[in-house]
Amino acid sequence: MALDGIMPHVAGGMRGEFNLRFGQPSKDICYIIPELFPFTDTPQTDPVTGQTGSLLARLEAGGKVPKIMFTNTSAEYWRGDAALIHTNLVHMTDAPESASVRRYHFAGAQHGVGIFPPITVRPTDGIRGQLPFNTVDYTPLLRAALTNLDRWVTTGEPAPPSCHPRLADGTAVPSHTLAAAFTKLPGVRFPPQTLHALRLDYGPETHLGRTLTLPALEGEAYPALVSAVDTDGNEIAGIRLPDLTVPLATHTGWNLRHQEVGNPDLVIGITGGLAGWTLPFPATRADREATGDPRLSLEERYPSRADYIRQVRVAAQTLVAQGYLLAEDLTWVEAGAARRYDLWRGKSNGA
Repeated sequence: MALDGIMPHVAGGMRGEFNLRFGQPSKDICYIIPELFPFTDTPQTDPVTGQTGSLLARLEAGGKVPKIMFTNTSAEYWRGDAALIHTNLVHMTDAPESASVRRYHFAGAQHGVGIFPPITVRPTDGIRGQLPFNTVDYTPLLRAALTNLDRWVTTGEPAPPSCHPRLADGTAVPSHTLAAAFTKLPGVRFPPQTLHALRLDYGPETHLGRTLTLPALEGEAYPALVSAVDTDGNEIAGIRLPDLTVPLATHTGWNLRHQEVGNPDLVIGITGGLAGWTLPFPATRADREATGDPRLSLEERYPSRADYIRQVRVAAQTLVAQGYLLAEDLTWVEAGAARRYDLWRGKSNGA
């Protein structure tokens, strides 16, 4: 990748704790120093504190602005801070974007690529969620983004347009408003309290990298916006892989702790990246009616396995045409979709 191109790690609107007392550059948890204002690449004003600024102000003043891609999953939005990178906080409208920046939301994904077949216990720490962990693997979206960034820097070919929830079209909504959309699904509990970034006051010398007030004084919460969801509970905004456009399940970027683990009202990952869950659709109409699941069954959605794979192929080719997916990954995406269908619907249901 060219030296003047930057693709931040999937980390919401947060900044690294560089040149800062007690800094921990790798941290991406809630309520810490990287969640300090400003959040946007263009000028932003905080209506509560009156502060004004932008992340790129010093670079623009020096005439050295790199090409930048912000990449976030559903997890960073549900952590409460990702939407701040594209929100005008005064008017609660979409913030303008710098010509050197792209903002991408990988819809329906958790922090870290999903694993298939789905797991119920995370092997790294033994944590168990209320539902099996998210299975969406967004690796091909990262591969395409990196390729697009390199091309943007080296040849000047613009990267594909930003793709994320927007207030203008109603696809960005307060996270707490989606409770009804999820609690109607069998076996799903919604977080009693959704996450928000907080205004934190570390004292008068924070801008110099010195945190004099510890712990920080907590102020008002910032608005927490996430993508609106469809009738299946899947996100309608952002770059959507066939996992969401030709779905076999509902996928989220949040997952509550299992009651056997303790503190079942707490989402998994506020100390290092939210985990999500995946809940397959009922296989048949009879299964749906037996469980009271409002989502159409796989039997009712797809006449056959072949029809499902055909729809996946069309959806993936659309992403290629838009520039969000590489043509060389089409076979990989299609094969992954076939594996998911075979597990959740069964190999015997159509050729």
